[in-house]
Amino acid sequence: MARVEDTHWWFVGKRAYIGAMGDQFRLGGTILDVGCGTGGTTKFLTQYGEVTGIERSPLAVRLAGKRGIALRRGSANALPFPRQTFDVVTLFDVLYHKDVIVAAALSEAYRVLKPGGVLLVTDCVHPRLWSAHDEAMHGRERFTKRGLEAAIATAGFRIRRSSHIFAATFPLFVLSRLMMRWWKPTTFVAMPPRLINHVLTLLFRLESAVFRYTNLPFGSSIVIIAGKKN
Repeated sequence: MARVEDTHWWFVGKRAYIGAMGDQFRLGGTILDVGCGTGGTTKFLTQYGEVTGIERSPLAVRLAGKRGIALRRGSANALPFPRQTFDVVTLFDVLYHKDVIVAAALSEAYRVLKPGGVLLVTDCVHPRLWSAHDEAMHGRERFTKRGLEAAIATAGFRIRRSSHIFAATFPLFVLSRLMMRWWKPTTFVAMPPRLINHVLTLLFRLESAVFRYTNLPFGSSIVIIAGKKN
């Protein structure tokens, strides 16, 4: 991931959706990126405010540290910060992880947010399309859109916008996940050929531009932005 997340179409596309949300809701102030991985998205978020990344994996922390970002090691289930510390908390493809307790992570996000603060979440959907890729990514489950929305609302947040993302490649996503029931790739995070990567990157930059004006009716992931009640 550290080798490819700056240029791989999926990571670039996800940051384009996050940027659309950040611009629409004017994110800013102090930001906590929970489960920041190797730091590509954390670095991207610095355009919106003062960002701190937190990550459980010592290897990921070491790799993310090369980006010159503020980092802490810790778990989404028990954030090492006082209550009401941050204006924004992000959970990008974190809640599906097998080591994360959804209710605990959302409760902790609520605790460390200031009144009126913002939660921004992305995660994978369609449980029936669980595959070897999810296992390789240390996943526990794929959510339903309604199920994840309900979990966020139960934690005390008011959902402000919720949409599918990665609609353009959804048919290929479904096909690939069905194929993985009989065929297991040798690698799960690899760069495609340069031309394919360039075309897909351009495709999702265009799709994220459309997303700025309307929700997408289907896709392999979802993005949710919610507010902490005053």
